[in-house]
Amino acid sequence: MPLITRPRTGLSRRPAATLLVALAIGAAAGAPAALAAEPAMPLSITFQGQTDARQNHIHVVGADGSLTYGTIRLTSSFQLAGVPVDAEVIGTSFYADGTGPFTGALTLTYPNGDELGFRFDAIVQPAGAGTAVLGSVQVYGGTGVLAGVTGGGMMSGGRSGPLGTPVDYAFTFDLAGLPEPSAVEPAAMSVTADPDATGLELMTVYADQLIAKDVGALTVLLGDGFLIQRTDGSRATKADYLAKLPDLTAFTYADAIETRSGDLLVVAMQTTAELIVEGQPYKADPAPMLATWEWQPDGWHLVAQSNFNLPR
Repeated sequence: MPLITRPRTGLSRRPAATLLVALAIGAAAGAPAALAAEPAMPLSITFQGQTDARQNHIHVVGADGSLTYGTIRLTSSFQLAGVPVDAEVIGTSFYADGTGPFTGALTLTYPNGDELGFRFDAIVQPAGAGTAVLGSVQVYGGTGVLAGVTGGGMMSGGRSGPLGTPVDYAFTFDLAGLPEPSAVEPAAMSVTADPDATGLELMTVYADQLIAKDVGALTVLLGDGFLIQRTDGSRATKADYLAKLPDLTAFTYADAIETRSGDLLVVAMQTTAELIVEGQPYKADPAPMLATWEWQPDGWHLVAQSNFNLPR
């Protein structure tokens, strides 16, 4: 039973258009604006960003501590015409008394995983009790349906208080080749990324990859401590198993029962398979199989399997 994902449909591209994206870092999020009817009109979106302090690296140097430099990372999510889009700003600064260049990248990630990257170059200058930012931004490249997007624009913003207070950034683009956001379907969730996946669903993914002899996918799917044991006494670690994958051409599962405890899922089932292991055909009669899956930060991984089928 193969894993089926829906193909992308209904993709369309907009003519050259002006897209206004306002990044309110630390400010209240505003309501998303709907796509304007043709001819294309500016699209204005305001959303709240958060600084990832674990990835910020700011250094203060100089005899009087007036020199600062380093990198920051800001992330946020917002609704783009009803579609959730993630945004990431990574910037590098070199300031003397709060003034200096601020360069970096803005990345917009669509729900299907496609990304649109921009490069920005700006200057930060004092403005009252805070600072002002002004610079240019240019499309650096995209993936998938965003690969053909071109254009650029301006970057502006600033903070009303000292370093550490919220910063508002605004990026104004003239872009060509931008697809309608509502036409980009979210990627189907992988079964292995679903914490509520059943044992049979996971075993089906495993068997499909084995039939295809997809070594790359199996390398990810199998846990590092994977071990398989067969009734004839043969066994294999992950490395040995991947080096000599069995020939599986068909399979069915039945009478499954599963148990869960913490991050472990154990499934027992009756398996009928057309299987050859290192040149030795196995019987095509129903036989028991036991498998253990472990939930890890990146999804489910098969860590142990016992196959009770017998060679012919």
